[in-house]
Amino acid sequence: MDFNYINTHLALKVPQDSKIFQAEIEKVKLRLPTTIKEIDDILRFIYGKNEIIIETETLLEKRDRLANLIAKNPTYYDQYMEAARASEEPNNNDHHEKEEEEFYTPAPIELINARKSFISGSINKKIEYLMNLKKYVENINSPERQISMRYNILDKIKTNLEISASYVVSTRPISNVKIFGENNDKVAISSWAGEVKIGSILDGEYKELARFEHDGKISGLDVSSKLVASGSTDGLLKIWDYNSLDLATTLRGHNGRVTKTIFHPNNERYVVSSSHDKTWRLWDVSTTKELQMQEGHFSEISDCSINKFGSLVFSGALDGVGLVWDIRCGTNIASIEHPKPIYCSDWYSTNNLVTGGGDGMIKVWDLRKLEVPSKNIPAHNNIVTDLKICRDESVMFSTSYDKMVNCYNCGNWLKSSSLEGHVDKILCLDISGTNKIITGGWDRSIKLWDYFKKI
Repeated sequence: MDFNYINTHLALKVPQDSKIFQAEIEKVKLRLPTTIKEIDDILRFIYGKNEIIIETETLLEKRDRLANLIAKNPTYYDQYMEAARASEEPNNNDHHEKEEEEFYTPAPIELINARKSFISGSINKKIEYLMNLKKYVENINSPERQISMRYNILDKIKTNLEISASYVVSTRPISNVKIFGENNDKVAISSWAGEVKIGSILDGEYKELARFEHDGKISGLDVSSKLVASGSTDGLLKIWDYNSLDLATTLRGHNGRVTKTIFHPNNERYVVSSSHDKTWRLWDVSTTKELQMQEGHFSEISDCSINKFGSLVFSGALDGVGLVWDIRCGTNIASIEHPKPIYCSDWYSTNNLVTGGGDGMIKVWDLRKLEVPSKNIPAHNNIVTDLKICRDESVMFSTSYDKMVNCYNCGNWLKSSSLEGHVDKILCLDISGTNKIITGGWDRSIKLWDYFKKI
């Protein structure tokens, strides 16, 4: 076997020193036992009589060596398990079969129940999506009509993109903005000052309604129908009730900066968070329990997102490796790679992931064929800090350190326009379900933009 290039579980041929291979090693470790005896047994099986013995090697170093071997040749582990099962044939005098040893921790009942709710919710949302798609297709009588509808949308964007309001709302850079409320008339704002502010944006006029605080810079923020979830450099997740203005609970577990907090789209009882401790975690807000701690990354996780159906989680890291997980069973199903850190992501249609990186590129990935991106978009002249696809999937917006807000046609991923207004780096944006986007950044301001009058 050529060990200069490794065939991964995705059937991709990758260099041994690549970031994807390093991520493969981390995933292999999740399958390995945790005692010296068990590790030694597997190493003896692989090496045979040529076993390499390193007297000063610690347990962690042995596991690293074994993980490297199995990442190079995944069949080693399968062959060992098959041989182990064959050697455990039951004794004729023994009426009880030996239980097969498990190298994993069985899921607690709380996690099983959460996954059942994710499965049920994702099926219902997929059915709803396909029914709406069917109606949309039935309303299009010809390709010419579809093209005409696309041009109509883009013409309105080009003529109507303008700042409707601008407000300085903090003494430090704005890290997140989220539009919410029954009429999309409220906004949650987080900043490096350690503050979360809840404000009204009725008729484009900002008015502060509430304020919550962390001890560190806030880098993760999301809003549900009743709660706000914020994550900070202090490693804590705080859940706030924005109606009573009370701190509902504090979730502890991360050992580094919390980079993203996301309420699950099918059940707001659950929150997903990612962190610089190289893990993402699933929490039950109602019981304050950590249900799942997912390892697998070789570097700090800088981005996390959940698809619209609530079935898949994407985690992107500072080494440029992105992993796609099926949250319904806790399995890693795909890997992608950027040449620079991944800072943002969103989901398009049923099978497409869109990611933004430190090289100013936006990449569109078809999860059915991940050898290369289906589209490379030269989006910005600096880091892509955030991107969002609007609800009807007609347009996408992105922000960057180059102070620009760009708009793209999701039909062909071509840039249709650029918006200027910020005087410093832009860090975040959000899109309402109606006709506004909101952006924030280093100039300590939020800006509201009209992008559709009415379609």
